[in-house]
Amino acid sequence: MTVLDGSSVAKTGEKMTLAAYRQALQSRYGDKLPGSTYDRTGAAGGYGAPPVGDNSVPWWPYAIGAVFLAAAGAAVTLRLRKQ
Repeated sequence: MTVLDGSSVAKTGEKMTLAAYRQALQSRYGDKLPGSTYDRTGAAGGYGAPPVGDNSVPWWPYAIGAVFLAAAGAAVTLRLRKQ
């Protein structure tokens, strides 16, 4: 058996199979998995879930981009006409 993480041997004091390691992880951290009470109460931290029912995309970045492109196009057109 090859030990992938030497620190895991130091923590457990012995080498273990992958199945035993998975079971040890499940027993230690199973209550922290997504959907657990720990996760639902927000104790897990992170960015949180997006607001429910608000799937709209903001319109203002597109409006600013359109204004910028129109101004750039007008500036290029005027410059080319002067030459």
